[in-house]
Amino acid sequence: MRVLLIKPISTQKWEDDCFYPEIGLGYLATTLKKHGHQVEILDCVREELDFPGFKNLIGKRGPDDFYGFKVYSMNTANVNRQIDLIRELYPRAVVAAGGPHPSGVGEKIFSHIPRADYAFQGEGEPGLPKLLSELQSQVTGRRSQDLTGNRLPATGDLSEIPGLIYRENGEVKANPPAFVEDLDSLGYPDWEALDVKNFHRKRRWVRLIGKDYFPILTSRGCPYACSYCAAFRITGRKVRRHSIEYVLGWIETLHRDYGIKYFSVSDDAFTQERDYVITLCREILARRLEIKWDCGSNAIRFDRIDPEMLHLMEQAGCFYVTVAIESGSERILKDMNRRSDLPAIRAGIELIKRESKMAIGAFFILGYPTETREDIMRTIRLARSLPIDAPQFFLFTPHPGTPVLEKMVADRKINLENWDLYNYFRPSIPLADVSLTGLKLYQAYAYLSFFLRPRLIGQIVIRYIRDRSDFSNLTRFLSRIIKG
Repeated sequence: MRVLLIKPISTQKWEDDCFYPEIGLGYLATTLKKHGHQVEILDCVREELDFPGFKNLIGKRGPDDFYGFKVYSMNTANVNRQIDLIRELYPRAVVAAGGPHPSGVGEKIFSHIPRADYAFQGEGEPGLPKLLSELQSQVTGRRSQDLTGNRLPATGDLSEIPGLIYRENGEVKANPPAFVEDLDSLGYPDWEALDVKNFHRKRRWVRLIGKDYFPILTSRGCPYACSYCAAFRITGRKVRRHSIEYVLGWIETLHRDYGIKYFSVSDDAFTQERDYVITLCREILARRLEIKWDCGSNAIRFDRIDPEMLHLMEQAGCFYVTVAIESGSERILKDMNRRSDLPAIRAGIELIKRESKMAIGAFFILGYPTETREDIMRTIRLARSLPIDAPQFFLFTPHPGTPVLEKMVADRKINLENWDLYNYFRPSIPLADVSLTGLKLYQAYAYLSFFLRPRLIGQIVIRYIRDRSDFSNLTRFLSRIIKG
């Protein structure tokens, strides 16, 4: 079958500079090619496509048998528009949705994306090839046929396809997901389909260095149960790891063949297994890989680091780590089920600062549903008091499948009809004593009060004055935060 995997159009202003390869689609491309399918990836964000541009592109490339969208909650409206455009041109094409949003909402997905034929929850590699096998007989010879008319449903037994969400006899059914145990067996993401050769040359401001970077995935799964996070819906709670040799092969291939020197460890549980991190760092040093890398996309945990680990990470090229602090209120940390407290947070930050020269980023959430004005101010004061370099003050976002959202729905505190309203830079719900506008103002105040301090101003000027492009990107990023 001819398959097009799609990262959808984004109309969120803050994502304009967030060009990053969709590694998940790369894994799916590799898996499907192993089963004999023709697969391409279309990254609408990277290609800066609007809706007319998307329609023109798929019209010129001709019909695909199967279109698969990776759907984030904030992009459901855009995905619906893109599916409508596909239907205009190719009514018989099969369309499916996967990714974070279907994984979070499960069998409710067709009320959000009604014109999709199928959806997947959890990891897609176990189930998607089986669905395409069921569909295969329908599209044989279709290239020479008139593409008007109705789509045909898969005729086999769909109940055994892991993670599949489908309609049957007027009902929506959702099969339990399966999670890949042997991650190395997946092979590497399809670098050709991801167009890595050209991808990393797009210049953008990233981390503290203004250089291009490429993600690394060393594991899947997250064992924690933070109330605001739905990662477990996508990759499960059990942590499964790639072998050290696999990760080194990832780095060496991209470094040798594509000239990539900057990497970001992007999985949820990198530091969960101490010996794994120690061994990986020692191997990077032994092979004299001249790379720089960070743990900035996802946070490392305070209770999983020690001096030896930090020393080896830095020696092996790690220049930046992010920690998830989230709140300066002990009460809110408990509500979030963070399994951390303020003394542990402060001790962890001080340990990193004392034992290394790695820059420290920190995640904070403003506007958690049980917060008050004073809780928000506690968070801002905590951020200012810690020796961190790059805080990110996210506005609370109600991700589908999270315990906190389920409680909000039960309490009738939120209207979920318009998912594109919910992202990290737009307030979602007012607090008892803070309006939506007030939350946005607190976010702006958090950034300004942190960065507009004489000590930090001097550091920022020295760091970014060497590259006007990066400095302008930084100021543009901050202005977008403030303006919304």
